[in-house]
Amino acid sequence: MKKKKLLSLGVTLLLGLSQLFAQNQSPPLTFKSGDWFETGIRIRNASRNSDYNFNVRYEVSDKMSNGNLVLKVTIERMQLKYADAENNWLGYDSYYPRYLENRKKNLTKQIYETTADSNGKILKLTTLSAAQKFNFSLINVKTNASTPKEEFSSESIFPAVQVKSISETIIGSLISGKAMPKTLYLSNSSNIANAVLKTASFKLPTNAVIKGHITNITPIDTIYEFDRKIFKFNKDGSFNADVLVGLTTRQLWVMGQFDDYKTFSVYLEPFDTLIVKADRLDFDNTVTFSGNAAAKAGLAKELTPIYNSQWVNESKYRDKSLAEFLSFQKKGQKEFDDIINKYTNRVSSEILDKNIINFKYAQAGTKLQFFSYNRSGLKPKMSLDEFLEIFL
Repeated sequence: MKKKKLLSLGVTLLLGLSQLFAQNQSPPLTFKSGDWFETGIRIRNASRNSDYNFNVRYEVSDKMSNGNLVLKVTIERMQLKYADAENNWLGYDSYYPRYLENRKKNLTKQIYETTADSNGKILKLTTLSAAQKFNFSLINVKTNASTPKEEFSSESIFPAVQVKSISETIIGSLISGKAMPKTLYLSNSSNIANAVLKTASFKLPTNAVIKGHITNITPIDTIYEFDRKIFKFNKDGSFNADVLVGLTTRQLWVMGQFDDYKTFSVYLEPFDTLIVKADRLDFDNTVTFSGNAAAKAGLAKELTPIYNSQWVNESKYRDKSLAEFLSFQKKGQKEFDDIINKYTNRVSSEILDKNIINFKYAQAGTKLQFFSYNRSGLKPKMSLDEFLEIFL
């Protein structure tokens, strides 16, 4: 009897696990000629002294009789930065590098042709275009000039062996319907990679979940919007949506009526789950978050009123004296720093850094407007060079 109970329990557990794994999978994809998809690929050094981002487009040019796929792989855009030995950060953007803004022709894109079998395994990778040459530049804010540094090629930045490894993971996950790993460790390298699907000629698999329950909704509140995707509440106010997110990109959701809607933004990443609960009648004071994205949502919620207060469109900078304005910004900075410190070790340093940079821009924009409006008044004891540094 005990053996039968244990066997029954084991079968139940296996069924439960199989259902759980099934929920993390998407329907397998059968590619056909003409299909295409675009990805965001990020490669970082483990010591965090380089950060390379690529927009890569894949296009199926042929599907052979044996099921093999021939794909054209184009690096559409490179956004690159790294720190030199003196910890100076240098950057390059193939779309509009500052020192080439007025160029008359586009730079050559790196293009490959790859052959994959019916499981997504890469059988061959061929380079179709010569490796692009470019220079990283250090922008000097004092002179607004660029200083070209060492010349690189696209092959040295994104080697073919890494293109092959990452492409195999992406194509294989689409064909099998299995979720793409959040992090890819590249062999014979100290770099780690992340890849996300962005858009395609077919329906892309989702990679995150947002769900929850809002009480006291009305029929007019039955529309819920998330990252341009609209879906409806259930009659009891519950909702559950599988969504597609990128790499630490901020997502916005909207709930409510046209004249009384509520918005909230949060950084969601692949494999995140965010559970939202609130009372519509007192949304701001009752909204709570759970799931593995709860801390990121909590951070955004606490920072929102500070951003709103300090941002140029919200702050009443015109009514303040110079001393009052500088004190106002100093107070806002302290409130911001207190929240950032509160969420240190609870939210990734990358998301914290993004917010720190965004807040610098928010305060700098308001400061420019204040000085522009009060041009005839007292000026602060501040050099132009010192002021510009906050935009870096």
